[in-house]
Amino acid sequence: MRLKELFLRLGKVPDLKEGSMIFHPKFDFESYLLLMTKFFREQDVRKALQEMFNVRYAPCLFYEIAAHLFKHRFFDVIINFNFDELLDQSIREEMGVADYKIISDGDCKASPV
Repeated sequence: MRLKELFLRLGKVPDLKEGSMIFHPKFDFESYLLLMTKFFREQDVRKALQEMFNVRYAPCLFYEIAAHLFKHRFFDVIINFNFDELLDQSIREEMGVADYKIISDGDCKASPV
């Protein structure tokens, strides 16, 4: 359970008894994060999450869906003019390192005049 791991990384052992408030089924992950920021420093919560998931920034839902569609060949090419690498990160997570190539402006050679 990821939530238990997060608590352990923050140095707190949760109460794992059946029906305990800490693992109440009505709470979603975001509610737990909000509660954690009331008891722990926000920087500590962010650091623990970053260590758990090993992701610099969380990609948005669109990038996750686009990477999934790209993996299953719904489209062949993605042209992205964003300066961030969130879409690249989503594709890497979805597909691994095979069957695609990311071309950036550093890969393009200037033609001689």
